[in-house]
Amino acid sequence: MDLYMPGGMDGIEATRRLREITPHTQVVVLTAHTDDERVIAALRSGAIGYIRKESDPQLLVDAIRAAAAGQSMIDPAVAGAVLRDMTQTRVPGSDLTEREQEILLELAHGRTNKEIAAKLVIGEETVKTHVGNILSKLHLRHRHQTIVYALKNGLVNLNDIEG
Repeated sequence: MDLYMPGGMDGIEATRRLREITPHTQVVVLTAHTDDERVIAALRSGAIGYIRKESDPQLLVDAIRAAAAGQSMIDPAVAGAVLRDMTQTRVPGSDLTEREQEILLELAHGRTNKEIAAKLVIGEETVKTHVGNILSKLHLRHRHQTIVYALKNGLVNLNDIEG
């Protein structure tokens, strides 16, 4: 899976959706992008491996074989991103973008994607993408779980959703 694809859906979202539909499918990311944020997002979306396009071709072969066996293989050049992510102390939801936090608040108000899109003056597909990112980052399956999670972890205050 590449991270950038034509047609509007990126590889991170495609991986997330693929893993939702067919959880047994293993995804190896093959990309030129090595920034920490994309590496971590790809792995959190369900990728089992992450290989740079400029890596030795044998590394890709090994990653595919490892994935087929249910094992993970990370390109050594990006492994540092995984280690940095694992050692960071995080507040749940602290890696949500400002827009994702806005949408989380709108979800807590019980608004539909269409209502959120109208209120924030963005497309409904954009809202769907943000909701998917929120679910992925918070390791949730359903948008309804976001409300409970957000309240339980202090991401949204009850006073923010009253009325």
